[in-house]
Amino acid sequence: CRPDILGNLCFESTRMMETQPPFPTITSYPPSSILPPNPGTPTPQQPIIGLQPPVGEKLAPPEVKKPNYILKYTLQGHKKAISSVKFSPDGKWLASASADKTIKIWNALDGKYEQTLEGHTQGISDVSWSSDSKYICSASDDKLIKIWDVATGEMLKTLKGHTSYVFCVNFNPQSNLIVSGSFDETARIWDVKTGRCMKTLSAHSDPITSVHFNRDGTLIVSGSYDGLCRIWDTNTGICLKTLISDEHRQVSFVKFSPNGKFILAGTLNSTLRLWNHSTGKCLKTYTGHKNEKFCIFSTFSVTSGKWIVGGSEDNMIYIWNLQTKEIVQKLEGHTDVVLTVACHPYENIIASGALGKDMTVKIWKHHDIPPNINYYPQQQISPQHLQQQFQQQYQQQQQQQQQQQQQQQQQQQYHQYPQQYQQQYQQYQQPQYQQPQQQQPLYQQFPQQPGHIPQQP
Repeated sequence: CRPDILGNLCFESTRMMETQPPFPTITSYPPSSILPPNPGTPTPQQPIIGLQPPVGEKLAPPEVKKPNYILKYTLQGHKKAISSVKFSPDGKWLASASADKTIKIWNALDGKYEQTLEGHTQGISDVSWSSDSKYICSASDDKLIKIWDVATGEMLKTLKGHTSYVFCVNFNPQSNLIVSGSFDETARIWDVKTGRCMKTLSAHSDPITSVHFNRDGTLIVSGSYDGLCRIWDTNTGICLKTLISDEHRQVSFVKFSPNGKFILAGTLNSTLRLWNHSTGKCLKTYTGHKNEKFCIFSTFSVTSGKWIVGGSEDNMIYIWNLQTKEIVQKLEGHTDVVLTVACHPYENIIASGALGKDMTVKIWKHHDIPPNINYYPQQQISPQHLQQQFQQQYQQQQQQQQQQQQQQQQQQQYHQYPQQYQQQYQQYQQPQYQQPQQQQPLYQQFPQQPGHIPQQP
């Protein structure tokens, strides 16, 4: 158990924070896509935001298909709180880190347990996959970063240099560098091949809560308790830009969008914001969840629509429409704070992990429904067409049961003779009523009629 910045004790995963005033809200609009552009496709310098209707006319809002994720698997095995879950880039594996000092590898599609990586002496706060899905790096309270071979489970390197808890870690897209953030108020860039610290970024005045590379690895974003989001040049280690608010709200999580043009930042006033880091403007604000105490992960979902997915301190997972900021679904199932979430790179799958009262990893899969269905995702019920099917099946089952009961009653009536018919029933059992062994030919059993020519069978 380690103390937070105010000296209060918190649980082993160290994702506890204090409340500060929020960032100022800046009115703007995000681009139509957060995905990277297709190779060879010309893109304008300024993304198209949208078409304005003619004066006096209003455009009807487009119909947006809402997600429909359902709980598929519950993975048990960790003995303490889950601090981080990450899908491998190839989509085959799911890694979960815990305050129990271990990393567990699961099959991402069926939830089957594969192996456990052990070697840290304190709780683990974060993990990251290499781009080829062969290696994992982990950040721990023992002030160390370790690199693991997933195929063999062998620990390959231990990176030493931080003087306090290592709280966050991330591979660059080329997987030759690692960036880490620590409670020693520094971010460090490491060479994977040599294990040597190449640069130390000392520009935060409080512990660093999150670090992340952009899509080409040229930039690093870091968030800190000091309320700052800083953007760094990877090659030079120079701070290029700082996103700051007048009230210095503590930043709990930061992450680049898939196209690298925007930054998703979480703060401890139960707010997520989408920033344009080139202009320093806040484009979108997402609220409705609860986040006032812990550093909770959030992420982008782009496999079936454009959603923002985040955990919450009310034990639920929230999914927002990226453009409209509307809460389109809440996932219920955990029994403690949902600290970490991750989205599968190709499939419509979400993984989540919760704190010590829960200690489980859950896998949620998207259930496709036909369009134009009166479906309310906030209510944990089946879609309308499924309800009708269930009712029809239930009625058919009831009819079958009634038919079976009637048949059974008839059979019982046939076999239950009154006492006055017992003697007659016994007579039918006598030998004289049995069929003779030599049966008379069929043509001799009936009298011959005029014009009838009997034939042997």
